[in-house]
Amino acid sequence: MPPKTVSNSEAEKLRPGFFAGRGSNVNQLTVDGKPVPPEVDWEVKSPFQTIKPLVVCDKNGMPQFDRPGVWEAPNVNLVVWGRRKEDGMPMIGVINQPRPYADDPRDPNSQESVVFGQTPMGFLEKLLGETLEETARREAGEEAGANSAILKVYQPLNPWHNPSPSFVCSWSDLYFVEVDLEKIEELKQDKSEPIYKLEYIPLPELLRRIASGEKDGALYRGCTSNSVWLIWLAWHPSFLKNYLEDYHPIG
Repeated sequence: MPPKTVSNSEAEKLRPGFFAGRGSNVNQLTVDGKPVPPEVDWEVKSPFQTIKPLVVCDKNGMPQFDRPGVWEAPNVNLVVWGRRKEDGMPMIGVINQPRPYADDPRDPNSQESVVFGQTPMGFLEKLLGETLEETARREAGEEAGANSAILKVYQPLNPWHNPSPSFVCSWSDLYFVEVDLEKIEELKQDKSEPIYKLEYIPLPELLRRIASGEKDGALYRGCTSNSVWLIWLAWHPSFLKNYLEDYHPIG
């Protein structure tokens, strides 16, 4: 079967002059102000991700166009939730976390970090030899106060998540963590990864925040969190019937 992607150098061998023919459409790497020849292979690597150029091929394995590819280190996206004691209402764990590398669409010139209302997530600790389920449990404790509150850890069908398949090549693993809300602990502050607030909110309130896109300065427009919450809700159809009959997007 022909390859779906090849490296820059392989593309140039398969189709000599490929990058020259791309003209201004080529993805150009510049180092210290100097452009790197586009047919050169390069790689940017950290413990959390790898970035390198790829050339997408046609059905015959011939180069079509180039773009960077991103491979994240193994990681999990979570929905941490519990049932309110008095009525069984699903309460979803939401954290407010600053993302300083995100532009602010409300003020493009702002130097303040954009704060997102988001679901807990995190990377596997390779040095600890964690499994992905152990990562899910640890992150639920660190970001959602569930160190001694976990009742069940489970996954939906096809338990993977891709935040942006146009350039992200890897997948996150998806876990749902049910907790005892009465055993949730206060978060310990981590200066390397600040979390401004943790709260467990009723399902209708979460949907209202997603509908409006904002609550108390935090934006509910992160594609990873909104997608993961939707998958979780689709996996629990009884919640739609039992707790959302009177839901209204505003108020």
